[in-house]
Amino acid sequence: MRNKASRESYCVALNVTADHAEDTDTERHLLDKGHVAKLIKTRRATAMIDASQIKEQMEVKGSDGKHLGTVDGVDGQRVKLAAGGGLHYIDIAIVESIKGGAVCLNKTAGKMMQSWH
Repeated sequence: MRNKASRESYCVALNVTADHAEDTDTERHLLDKGHVAKLIKTRRATAMIDASQIKEQMEVKGSDGKHLGTVDGVDGQRVKLAAGGGLHYIDIAIVESIKGGAVCLNKTAGKMMQSWH
């Protein structure tokens, strides 16, 4: 990222750490171009998923539609995910939507798996 100060401002405004800041292509582009205010407005306008909507045994898919794992439970604002023979936790803020009984994330399955290694 070219503009570290913009990312930090974005994280502070949304009360998240840099590790949990959204990493979609659109958001990265807005941050790179210094459009922090527009990005903050966009993110705040997006409704966060209610954790009670996420149920055990739901499929979890990346933004690319690829299977990532299965919900093992919800712990506060984190989803416990059974994937690849292990358990992982993902922040509820990464959940984009729930469609057709599946939890859909705003990151690709590949990006999520990379973050676990």
